[in-house]
Amino acid sequence: MKFKTLAAGACLVASSMTVSADEFYIDVGVDFGGNANTAAGPTSTGWLRELQYQYTSNTLADCGLADLVGGCNITTTGGVYLGGSVQDANASVPTNKVGATTHSEDLDLGPSSNGLNNSGGFNLTFAFNLTGTISGNDLQSLATDYTAGSVTFYYYDANTRNTATTPTEAYLELFTFNIFDTIQSTGGPKVFGQLTSVGSDDINGVDAGDVFTLSTGTFRDFVESMANVVLGLDFNTDPTDVDIVDNGNGTTSLSGTHSGSFSVTNVPEPSTIALMGLGLLGLAGASRRKLSK
Repeated sequence: MKFKTLAAGACLVASSMTVSADEFYIDVGVDFGGNANTAAGPTSTGWLRELQYQYTSNTLADCGLADLVGGCNITTTGGVYLGGSVQDANASVPTNKVGATTHSEDLDLGPSSNGLNNSGGFNLTFAFNLTGTISGNDLQSLATDYTAGSVTFYYYDANTRNTATTPTEAYLELFTFNIFDTIQSTGGPKVFGQLTSVGSDDINGVDAGDVFTLSTGTFRDFVESMANVVLGLDFNTDPTDVDIVDNGNGTTSLSGTHSGSFSVTNVPEPSTIALMGLGLLGLAGASRRKLSK
């Protein structure tokens, strides 16, 4: 059976709320190429607004297909697979990686990409594990509502993959956001998370926590100062359909390939997150159902 309108996979965050997304740059310690429009020298990108990515998701609902519309609890996983060999991880990356930026490099115009997603450059991938609910008026209007879980981003390049003996040597942890809410929009679900930790790896001489930088500091700075940095991930449905399968044991599986974008905002006041959450819940309240089983 095919589900064509809304991905039941992890749907990720956007800060199109009462605050706008902050610009950021990525410094990976090596000059991988790109134009001269860098933010902090030749080893960095220019100032970026978003990362655009593609990903695959697998969702398990705790009810049969006939009960899916009425509402079920779900667990969704996806992204790079780090539970097997390096070869297994490598095989999972082509459909789970950052593919572009906003704004984008265009010859000598736009911010430098420093070789992001270019042959001979570097790239970013991610993994996620989310829990929440799914419901809708019919199978074509199903909506996911994630309220817990995490999203972790990783760095890799040809050298890390070619010299690695384990997946965690090939894919180096950069940072993790913990998810706390979802809203529904015409473009698909938007998931919100808060920066909670940074990796301990060395990225070509740069601490993992210092690879991503906003005008107000690095991700490491924000974690150490307990600043409120909100991840914005929005998810769009890929033209490929989402498969829905009744497993015949009281559960339903949903899987598919999707696209989306990453943005981030440093929220100055601790109370702002709560206020945003309440406002967003108000906007979404009429269109979604809270479930508990």
